[in-house]
Amino acid sequence: MWDNSSAEHMAGPAPGNCTELGPTQIMSNLIASPVGRNRPLFMALAMAAVVWSADAIARVLLDGTALVSALFPSGLILGQRLVIATAIGGAAAVGCSLYSRKTRNAGQEALDRSEQKYRDLFDSMLDGVFRCRADGSAVAANKAAVRMLGYATESEIINDVNALQICTNREQAQAIMDCLAKHGEARNMPLDVCRKDGSTLAAIANARIIRVEGEEDIYQGAFTDTGELRAATDALRDSEEHFRALAENAVDIVTVINQEGEVLYVSPSCTSVTGFLPEELVGRSVFSSVHYDDQERAKESIANVFRSSGASMSFTCRYLKADRNLVQIETIGSAFRSSKGELRAVLNSRDVTERRRTEQQLQQAQKMQAIGHLTGGIAHDFNNLLTVIVGNLQLIGETELDPETSDQVN
Repeated sequence: MWDNSSAEHMAGPAPGNCTELGPTQIMSNLIASPVGRNRPLFMALAMAAVVWSADAIARVLLDGTALVSALFPSGLILGQRLVIATAIGGAAAVGCSLYSRKTRNAGQEALDRSEQKYRDLFDSMLDGVFRCRADGSAVAANKAAVRMLGYATESEIINDVNALQICTNREQAQAIMDCLAKHGEARNMPLDVCRKDGSTLAAIANARIIRVEGEEDIYQGAFTDTGELRAATDALRDSEEHFRALAENAVDIVTVINQEGEVLYVSPSCTSVTGFLPEELVGRSVFSSVHYDDQERAKESIANVFRSSGASMSFTCRYLKADRNLVQIETIGSAFRSSKGELRAVLNSRDVTERRRTEQQLQQAQKMQAIGHLTGGIAHDFNNLLTVIVGNLQLIGETELDPETSDQVN
């Protein structure tokens, strides 16, 4: 399809030599052609010459000329074909350049938005997050880490803090490093960290190694301040130990039951009172050893305990010991809710058998004392009557009487 004479007349050398043309020569040849007077096409060609290299323009000339020749097999000389092909190529080049620039800008904006989201998430975490190199030098820290460690800004941590030096407990630090070396991560590890002011932060740490091919390994750690939690846990443990000591050393039996009357806990003092071991009573009904005649009253009393909403209720019943002897048990109980919201009752019980026996003896003694008082009063009154009678008889005896009356008086 090529017309060499037309090509030489209109656009210079034949396409076989196009790769040797520079942008200036191509533009000069096109300006000299009749089509060079077409301003829109000329501007497109000018932009193509600026944006593209000579080799790129030559490739477009070759490909575009072949395309135009196929579309217009006649009626267009080689120069016109070259102009149209170059215009197409130039427009495409400009469009591709603008699209590429727009795509790059959109990609950069998306990357910036993604980085900002990551940073917002990084800074909004309640746990402190810390990144460092293998030598311990810090590369990043979120706001929580800055606050927990007592610094003002992230840059202070990056400039002043070394992760290997702020761990006050070397054994803890070594344990974390061993886990990282073995598994690539460490979870829920205790860690004591030195703050800027020299105080110690008690924390639970999670760490992992971030490995990217061709880049330096980064160590990332997240730590939770457990100071308040540890203090609360210690206080709870102390409280539990305190009340456990009270329960296990009390003379009274301490029993915890649910609403069905099942024994959930019983103190060791139950052995000295009932003869049963604690493990023998746990899981049994609290009424299982109550005397048959007292069970209904005991059940009603326990039901009242659960209905009383924390108020204390007391009752007494007879209890069958392990040796089959009966004892009098006095119980006072109150209801409470467990940490799971389940209704429970705690019962404090004591053996009152001796007290009841003593009370009965006292009552008997009081009865006898009352009878003695009554008898003494009657005797006193009777003595008073006898005194009067005896006195009168003595007076009569001193009086002269006839023999018959004197014998009666005597």
